[in-house]
Amino acid sequence: MGLSRLDNFLKSTRGTILYVDPNSLDATDSIENKGNSLTRPFKTIQRALIESARFSYQRGLDNDRFGNTTILLYPGEHTVDNRPGLIPDGSNNYRLRNGSVTNDLPAFDLTSNFDLASPTNELFKLNSIRGGVILPRGTSLVGLDLRKTKIRPKYVPDPENDNIERSSVFRVTGGCYLWQFSLFDGDPNGFVYKDYTTNNFVPNFSHHKLSCFEYADGVNDVNINDIFQTYSTNRTDLDMYYEKVGLVYGQSSGRPIEPDYPSAGLDIQPKIDEYRIVGSTGESVGISSIKAGDGVTATNIINTSFIIICSS
Repeated sequence: MGLSRLDNFLKSTRGTILYVDPNSLDATDSIENKGNSLTRPFKTIQRALIESARFSYQRGLDNDRFGNTTILLYPGEHTVDNRPGLIPDGSNNYRLRNGSVTNDLPAFDLTSNFDLASPTNELFKLNSIRGGVILPRGTSLVGLDLRKTKIRPKYVPDPENDNIERSSVFRVTGGCYLWQFSLFDGDPNGFVYKDYTTNNFVPNFSHHKLSCFEYADGVNDVNINDIFQTYSTNRTDLDMYYEKVGLVYGQSSGRPIEPDYPSAGLDIQPKIDEYRIVGSTGESVGISSIKAGDGVTATNIINTSFIIICSS
């Protein structure tokens, strides 16, 4: 079988499976790679997660796919740059968690910097504004070997500085599935960030302010008020994530999402399944009685009794 035909055989055209293998000679995070072929995987988990969001997109409002993608992690050491991401604040204007502002969020193209060893890489900018790499749309993250598929963070909040807030490695959405990988401390032979600067530190300090998993917030409006930043808006962290996804997939990416932020008709938005809590479908709650007072002597106090019916 020719190589081109073999690639077609191993390719997931709708992005239901994306591959990440940092040890593969053919691995690349380049924008022209979709990571949906076993013969050309991504180098990083972050690039695959952003591509998962892109594969979920369908033109038109409120019709994007949910629970579409599984990301398959090959054994090896995977690094994630989980620093707080950029805060969109108008046209081509972004706030950093340290209080400064920037306009540096260009659309992805062939020159984009996806190297996680670089403090100015493009991937961390799409993180949660509180820190943590977002798993969008109920994406599954599945490793091939529990012990040999290792994930290490690049950002560990300073345990001695109360002004640096807690953070996480990943921010999950509803419907996510996580299996067969292990999370470790920052690389002891490398460096991490521990504050809102790009200064490097050896990770020989406590990691107790870093969680492995937290939820991506799609309910509460962003409100920051500390010594670094004072900012509030009527948009959530998850709203801002999709605003940034829409921006980086511009014309130069070859697969634009339009219209994008700050257009009022933004064509990629959070889905309610990403942040709502779903109760049991086998139970119903009803009112069994309503009475004024104790049921004998009427008062202006209303007492209500409820009944819960469970079904198998």
